[in-house]
Amino acid sequence: MTHWPVTVRAQRSGRLPVVGVLWGSAEAAASYRLPFLKGLAELGHEPGKTFILEERYANEVPERFDALATELVNLKVDVLVGAGGSSIWALHRATSTIPTVFVGRRPGSARFRVEPIQAGRKYERHNSNDR
Repeated sequence: MTHWPVTVRAQRSGRLPVVGVLWGSAEAAASYRLPFLKGLAELGHEPGKTFILEERYANEVPERFDALATELVNLKVDVLVGAGGSSIWALHRATSTIPTVFVGRRPGSARFRVEPIQAGRKYERHNSNDR
């Protein structure tokens, strides 16, 4: 189930909230984009109607992650979404004030999930074989 951070749900200023997504690559996005958008649609959220979707693709080039994360932050998005470790780390470095969520699958699981990234919380890198 997808849950929007309170700051995005509560916006009623007349402007659509902006969701910034940092994908590692178009190939990686292919696995997560459809379930992500389907989950949002089930909750009544549609890109272009209830929110603006800003997507960036790093094409697995390490230098691009930080640059694109900063670009999304500079767009003043309301929430950030990262798929995969490099995306999350880059978003985490780019801001501590914009709510950030992780989308993906837990290693060894086929189940899609969305998990909030909490400001101030320490995160550790895990390799894909960790459970």
